[in-house]
Amino acid sequence: MEVKLTADMVNHLNEITLPLKEKLGSNADLWQTGGRVI
Repeated sequence: MEVKLTADMVNHLNEITLPLKEKLGSNADLWQTGGRVI
């Protein structure tokens, strides 16, 4: 199944998820090399 998002949809999703992205930082993956969480 393929889902197509309009530019407005993408912009809205970016706006509503921004606070979460800011809280988690640039690396929310605990197992990724160079992770922010020890």
